[in-house]
Amino acid sequence: MVGRKHIDTSGGYFQLGNVFYSMNKVENALAMYDKVVDIWYKCVTQLLSTDAAHYELPALGDAKGAEGVEVLCHIRKRREECVGASNIATGESNYVLGLLQQYLGAPAKAAEHMRLALAIYENQLGPEHQSTKDVTLSLMQLEGRDA
Repeated sequence: MVGRKHIDTSGGYFQLGNVFYSMNKVENALAMYDKVVDIWYKCVTQLLSTDAAHYELPALGDAKGAEGVEVLCHIRKRREECVGASNIATGESNYVLGLLQQYLGAPAKAAEHMRLALAIYENQLGPEHQSTKDVTLSLMQLEGRDA
């Protein structure tokens, strides 16, 4: 049995979001999508952390990883449509997609998503905001540059 914040539960939130969206309840849909993005963010950052082996987290399989990419791309598209391409929520979608692509061993795709996220974060939050710094650090580590 998995809890409400487990990666396997995110699919239910995603489907609820799609139902709300089809009913033209955009705020409710975006709230469900927020939950999905948050769950994936927490999962992937734990898997990418240097402590992941210590916690013995189960790895994401290819199917679950591909599902994550598909779901997060869909959410990014919905966020672009509903709140705009330069909204911080859209940037967050790109960032989490980048982290997932990094985990899945696709550094070029990961860097592309992280660069898009960084541009949005810098524009919306400024270069000194902690979230902007987090994306910058992730991108630098991905590209093998010192932080």
